[in-house]
Amino acid sequence: MQTQVRAFQPQDQDAVQQLQLAKHQSMFAMPFDQFLVTTPGEFDGFVIEYDSSVVGCFMIDTTYAKKMDFCESSGLGLRNVLIDHRMQGKGIGVQAIISLLNKMKSLYPDHNQLYLTVNCRNGSAIKCYIKAGFVDTGELYLGGDAGPQHIMKASF
Repeated sequence: MQTQVRAFQPQDQDAVQQLQLAKHQSMFAMPFDQFLVTTPGEFDGFVIEYDSSVVGCFMIDTTYAKKMDFCESSGLGLRNVLIDHRMQGKGIGVQAIISLLNKMKSLYPDHNQLYLTVNCRNGSAIKCYIKAGFVDTGELYLGGDAGPQHIMKASF
């Protein structure tokens, strides 16, 4: 089974709408239907495929450095990483993030850092990001609705 990351296409809309989060994860992520409302030039949507089926999605925020004072000017933001709860626990998230980091330089040649914030209570996501190559900066972001978040970054 292979995990791939690719740009969101309009024909992916139905598949993304079928994705489901576990109830305890809804506080950490944007609902999938809101994912579909992205702003061109601000957010680039991507899907995660496993064995040729869409099993998740995420966005790259190209204006992250303007919004978040901890983000260097050469940085981008990884936002709303969502994997269908029925597909979690298979290593898909780690594989997807590694795949993404391997593609970032070709996708965004004028940037070299990818940042994210992850809720301090979301231990499985924190482990996933570290395993995929992110480092915890040791700082907290306190502007989230669901409580304090670790600030993490990866170079590419």
